[in-house]
Amino acid sequence: MLNNQPQLHLNLRNVTLADMQALCAIRNTPNVLQYLDAQQLITSHDEHKYINYLMDATQCYASTILYTNEVIGVCYLNNFNPTHRFAFITFYLAHTHWGKGIMKHTLLQFVQLAFANLPQLHRIEAQVHEHNTGSCAALVNSGFVKEGEARNNFFVKEQSFNSHVYAILRTDIN
Repeated sequence: MLNNQPQLHLNLRNVTLADMQALCAIRNTPNVLQYLDAQQLITSHDEHKYINYLMDATQCYASTILYTNEVIGVCYLNNFNPTHRFAFITFYLAHTHWGKGIMKHTLLQFVQLAFANLPQLHRIEAQVHEHNTGSCAALVNSGFVKEGEARNNFFVKEQSFNSHVYAILRTDIN
């Protein structure tokens, strides 16, 4: 089903220290940060800790998103549960690239890579801020299925929001 989708000219590669400035700048923009359940990276120590986390294969499986050789975002799996064989996906893209279909194609590639490289992985789950319609659409358009809504589980600046729950199974991409 997903293998027949056309691809934009983009590349995914492992996160490196050279990506730190671009990824931290993108993550810290108000348009992106409003949808993440994370704090702004303020110090260089915060930035190094974040990039080291993305590069640590024991904690997450991450790819930098390159579009015309420019770092424009990241996609990563975290909180892998080996007993139940699932992980959560997090992704973000520079605001200037929103609405162009880039994330849909990124997710198509990333999910295929994750399932190919992580044989123990069976399920990838996303929890998306209820007002993040772009990410919701990208997930659905890349094969994720909406499974429901988690009430008041997403806090941004001390205000609670619902999140939409999506998932894709290894068997969905074959």
